[in-house]
Amino acid sequence: MSEETEDAILNLLQKIDANLDNTEREAQQNKLTFLGDIDIIVGIFANYFQFLGVPGIGPVISGLIGQHEQERSPLETRILQDISAKVDDLVNLAGATSAEVRMTSLFSWSNPVHSDLETVTHEGQHGQHVDPVAFHGHALEFVDACLDDGYWYRPLVVTRAFTPANMGGTIGLAWYGPFSSVDPPYRLLPPTDTSQIEGFTTVLDPQLLLPSFLTAINNFLEMEQKLDPDRFGDFLATWNDKVREIADAVQCLYDGSVVRKGNISCGSTLLGGLRKSDVPGIDEVFDYVFVNSHPGTKRGFEWNGIIGVVDVYGVFPNQVSAPAAALSHVIDLFPTEHIEAVADEPRDSFTFKVLIYLWVIDRIRVGLMARWKALYFARGYDKVWSLLEHLHVLTGQQSHELRDPNKDWSLGELFKVLSGLPADGDRFGFKVSILVDRLDQIGSATWDHLPAEPLPSYLDVPRLQRPISLRGRLTAAAGV
Repeated sequence: MSEETEDAILNLLQKIDANLDNTEREAQQNKLTFLGDIDIIVGIFANYFQFLGVPGIGPVISGLIGQHEQERSPLETRILQDISAKVDDLVNLAGATSAEVRMTSLFSWSNPVHSDLETVTHEGQHGQHVDPVAFHGHALEFVDACLDDGYWYRPLVVTRAFTPANMGGTIGLAWYGPFSSVDPPYRLLPPTDTSQIEGFTTVLDPQLLLPSFLTAINNFLEMEQKLDPDRFGDFLATWNDKVREIADAVQCLYDGSVVRKGNISCGSTLLGGLRKSDVPGIDEVFDYVFVNSHPGTKRGFEWNGIIGVVDVYGVFPNQVSAPAAALSHVIDLFPTEHIEAVADEPRDSFTFKVLIYLWVIDRIRVGLMARWKALYFARGYDKVWSLLEHLHVLTGQQSHELRDPNKDWSLGELFKVLSGLPADGDRFGFKVSILVDRLDQIGSATWDHLPAEPLPSYLDVPRLQRPISLRGRLTAAAGV
């Protein structure tokens, strides 16, 4: 295990400790809320481990409650034992049983499968203790358990939702965009319903079971490959409908683009949970410039300088200020250094409408794209895409796996969002140099050295120091 990974895990442990400490104070007040808290903590813990890619972690959910027979590093064992003990203590404190924490019951489904896989790996497909029918049944039961809608729902715990801190001054609340409530405290909440637990608001959290679901799918396919590698094609033909059902469920949770079996709502999705702050209009930017270049003023119509992306399914034990970065949010402030250089620029002037405003919104747009992609990768959603592509190829729905457009950058998406560039420029043969020029303009500009007009590519634009890659230009333009 690398030193960076170990540091990240220790940092994670501290964050989970804080969540558990906060939970303990509420445990006696509302048992249902407490159980929802524990499910969130267990689910988010699993996602962190999935992102870190710790080897040998196996089914994290199982390790939290029972000792799974597998090799672990001393650090992994210490963390799992510590968290498991704390969960047990809190379960007892609330007067609940382990069975009431739904996530922990997955142990009974996952343990047989992992034992079967170890057996067939060590003994081979014709081993003395290998029972193909039973092993297949265990793998299928684990998948079906994860397809149970009940595992994906948790109570809404409002105190753990994203709540921006009031930073005062010209910033105010550390968010720019609509909130889920019109009254304070202002928060961003995931989609909710009241159909799962009577008298209580619930959330279909697509992250909650994600690591276990991905494990169950991989185990199901791996088991068949190990039991009869020469007839895996026959297995896929026989079980095509089941594999498609699994793929539809993953797609539903990923982006909601299909309706999965059972007509469960696909309104709660991994991609939908990544919320961007709004892009301000020209009047908001003008007021922002005026207020920040004239200390002590307040116009009431200004953008507050926030550029951020938040995962509304994340756990937020404390209010969030800016700048801040974690696996659940990346929030930054637009730079104001030397903004006084444009303090007296009229709102309707060419300089403000074209040079200032277009530079500001282009930097915001690229910045939001970069932060969104960072959270997408940090949450491990690229692994979900890869699994979907693999399933679609196995079921014959497509011939090959496609690249992930949400993780990778493309010329097309940049041409669509940057000012002064043709939206279809990548398709009609416009040179990449046009895009490079605009990224140079955005990345090198400051309030006292504004960019050139973002239209003709032959202008003598300020350029970032060469040599620099396209990714380096994106980083500069995004302000990250």
